[in-house]
Amino acid sequence: MIGDAERIRSEADGHEGPLHVVACTGAIAWLAYVAAGGDAALAEARLEALSTRLDHDGNVLHAPVRARVAGALGLVRATLGHPMSKRTLQTARGFVAEGGAIAVLAASCLDHL
Repeated sequence: MIGDAERIRSEADGHEGPLHVVACTGAIAWLAYVAAGGDAALAEARLEALSTRLDHDGNVLHAPVRARVAGALGLVRATLGHPMSKRTLQTARGFVAEGGAIAVLAASCLDHL
């Protein structure tokens, strides 16, 4: 299900559309990239860029999207050895509780810790 890291990276880097779609897809894609063995530092940089873009171009309705991107960013940072905040842990648990692809990806990133 997770697939090839380089293919995920290529598709994530080329994804365009409305900000909320790009950000939600990016959160999932960069988690998948790390879970597939991709460079977590690259994923961190891309998620930071998405977060900055949301802060700059987003509006109040993007708050749930910001939270999703922040949760993915926290998980990726944890795989790099950064301490996991309580908020990131809660978000990861929420991803797992959602089920589906996001649950598998969050669990896989947690396995990298």
